[in-house]
Amino acid sequence: MKNIAKISIIGFITISFAMLSESINAQDTRSSMSYGNPINLNPAIAGANKDFKLLINYRDQWGSLDNGFKTYSVTALYPVFVGKSNSSTILGESGKNGANNVNGKLDFGLNAQKYTAGAFSNLDFALSIGYNIRLTDNNYFSAAILGSYVQKSLDVSKLTFDEQYVLGSYNSSNSNSETVLNEKVIYPSVGFGALWYYNEGEGAKLNAFLGVAGYNLNKPNESLIGGTGELPRRFTFNGGVKIIGANKIDITPNVIYLVQGCSQLISAGLYLDYRLNDKSKLVLGSWYKVNDAVTFLIGFDYKLFTIGYGYDVVTSDVSRSVSGLNTHTISLSIKLDQASKKSLNLNSPFSSF
Repeated sequence: MKNIAKISIIGFITISFAMLSESINAQDTRSSMSYGNPINLNPAIAGANKDFKLLINYRDQWGSLDNGFKTYSVTALYPVFVGKSNSSTILGESGKNGANNVNGKLDFGLNAQKYTAGAFSNLDFALSIGYNIRLTDNNYFSAAILGSYVQKSLDVSKLTFDEQYVLGSYNSSNSNSETVLNEKVIYPSVGFGALWYYNEGEGAKLNAFLGVAGYNLNKPNESLIGGTGELPRRFTFNGGVKIIGANKIDITPNVIYLVQGCSQLISAGLYLDYRLNDKSKLVLGSWYKVNDAVTFLIGFDYKLFTIGYGYDVVTSDVSRSVSGLNTHTISLSIKLDQASKKSLNLNSPFSSF
């Protein structure tokens, strides 16, 4: 008979990293509202950002399964515009509402994320540095590098073993013959991001973007038993088009493709923004993740802040075995426009969620 400790470790670690994948390879955590945690999706997304931005996210997944899996994250983005803009050419080479003619922009990002699942926890601190350049009138390219400090921990005191059950009664002080595991492993991880985007600035009818990012390029060893357990490289591809309507409604269809080891996740989403006035808008959206879940979200975007809520309905086979495996996500951000200080005309193609 397999002991309870082995079942707990295999269950929690496999589900934590593999989530809904058919593979048992270790993986990074995933988010329902990907653009609410941009550094975890593609650090180069900061290239299209014009605000000093602070983002806070909380995700409660599968709460009916022994308190489920919880993720907390805080992200800060800070753009530094390089060079001087010429106000006489703000309208762009074509005479239209060109986005800007600044020489370039540095982008700094910080992300702190904690993930817990039973006895297992993961703490990740990441720093990204990027540079954004203007290729042509309204075409831009952003590139970023990423470095992370990761600490993964296992609280052995939360595990139970067969030998601790005597005559049907459990006593944590009873000895056991299990192999002692390392309770903590620390490692660095490196990554990159690249993004092309089309931005006509305020008054535009169309924006577009296409990006790729790579994580765990050094394939760090995350083993808790002193052996070799490499974390596979993760590559993420994202793209979309923002159609800006004259009737106060903007539509943004987009896709995300994620591959890590033998696992892959394909997501297709649609955002609908209803502009209430020049300073605020209502955001509705939905994502379909193939063989995973369907996400519904609602948010409110004001000049200085955004708040959003997402709800996942599981569509994978695991829902046949356990009921109530749904997910709640809350996203909050505060933003301060930095482009207006340079008299620049920018309009990000990305959602806040």
